[in-house]
Amino acid sequence: MTNQSSFPLLAVVAAAIAVTAGCGGAEPVSPQLWAASHCEALTTYREEILALSNDTGIDDRLVEDLNAAQDFFEGILNINDQLSEQIAWIGPPDVAGGVEWKEAYVNDLRESHETQKVVLTEMLDDLRDLPRSSEVSAAEADLDDRLNESGAALGEELQVTLNAMPSSLQAAHPNECQSLFR
Repeated sequence: MTNQSSFPLLAVVAAAIAVTAGCGGAEPVSPQLWAASHCEALTTYREEILALSNDTGIDDRLVEDLNAAQDFFEGILNINDQLSEQIAWIGPPDVAGGVEWKEAYVNDLRESHETQKVVLTEMLDDLRDLPRSSEVSAAEADLDDRLNESGAALGEELQVTLNAMPSSLQAAHPNECQSLFR
């Protein structure tokens, strides 16, 4: 489960600016502010996914306990939604084509998250259909493989979108986020 107070400070500031401006995330922001806010959103996303994975773990419990599996999958989906919303609240970067690029980026994120939602729902349905017997270890390996594949596919889609980011925005990202563009 994520802690609502863990939203990045810059996202909160961006939201406050957007609300005072009268239109959420519509006012262009400097490439540096956009990159810093984006970097912080992705860093928080990564930390929350790792924390959820470490707290829950992919083990027999997820295969044997449908409630634990459902909570885990819902946690992933909630973290995905938070990332999309955080990035949507950041004003578009003040670069040529920034408005269009940001809109496409947020749409790509939301579409990727919807695809992952379908995959996770199918996996949960498959878990519900499993006989509760010696097949648990095979099901655990299958679940682990499918989760890894789903996460890898989401990561690949995100990488394609990040690589399409205007080069001035890539360069404006803090050093700790430069690895995103490799």
